[in-house]
Amino acid sequence: MTDLTQLIRESYLGRVLGGKAPLWLVFWPLGVGVLLILVPLLDNSDIRLMADASSPYAVFSAIVLFIIHVLVWIGIWRCAFNVKWRGWGWIARILLILMIVHSVRAYLLVPELTI
Repeated sequence: MTDLTQLIRESYLGRVLGGKAPLWLVFWPLGVGVLLILVPLLDNSDIRLMADASSPYAVFSAIVLFIIHVLVWIGIWRCAFNVKWRGWGWIARILLILMIVHSVRAYLLVPELTI
């Protein structure tokens, strides 16, 4: 294994996406912290792709936000059972499913849009 491959696997993001990080270190800093910081920064009236797909900022912001969400979701799902009590893993996965449903509803099924 090369040094770069080893470094990537041992990095925080590598451990999260590989399912090796403790759940609390994924759920709280990424699932709550990053999303609470990034979503308000990127989420404005221009981010809704369906509302203004001609705006390059809207398209770029939506793509960045989608990638961040997916990476956080993958990390939480894969690290869910890296806990002492397995119940926390199930709770994390249920909350994750609720977060995904909320995101789909909020960003794809925007009821206030009239086309």
